[in-house]
Amino acid sequence: MLTQTQLKTILHYDPATGVFRWLVEMSTRAKQGEIAGGMVAKSNSRQIKIHTVNYPTSRLAFLYMEGEWPKGYVRRVNKDSSDDAYDNLVDTAKTSKYVGVCWNQRESKWVAYTCADDKQKNLGYFDTEEEAYEAVKIKERTLQALRDNDIEEFYRIWIDLNKPLSFMHWWEDTTLERSPSHEWAKAMEWWLMKREAFEDTL
Repeated sequence: MLTQTQLKTILHYDPATGVFRWLVEMSTRAKQGEIAGGMVAKSNSRQIKIHTVNYPTSRLAFLYMEGEWPKGYVRRVNKDSSDDAYDNLVDTAKTSKYVGVCWNQRESKWVAYTCADDKQKNLGYFDTEEEAYEAVKIKERTLQALRDNDIEEFYRIWIDLNKPLSFMHWWEDTTLERSPSHEWAKAMEWWLMKREAFEDTL
């Protein structure tokens, strides 16, 4: 069985890009410094042949970074089977019972994420999966309030979080910039004018 020490004498792995490169010349087709491995057409993923054995690059990434093989099937967070960046890989042996929550190996924390306009947004890292799921629920409430143009609900979320007004800029980057129909500036001006009235009813 291939070990981490053996792997690191043969290959270099960049966790940011997910690319493996040969540290030594293995053959005329696997030269030092070149990107290692090839694509498997059926799965659109990469594998690397080491001493007659073909290894999926996603599993090699775990061995390289963790020192041990993943215990379960390796899932890619962004569903791109060719993306072997370490943050994109999840050992399904350690998964969450909540939708929108998964384990991040590098940070050793639970990560919360949600999708808007078919794009995934990382909501941050948390010590427990329950805390991560709370972030998912709050984000989903916010997205729904914006879709419904429900300023009252948006304010309730702000009250629930007990955050200063500046926290709302944290949500703007993925939602409001792609939602001009909500007329964010006008809605916020109206929301501030009505703030006292809302506080009397909440």
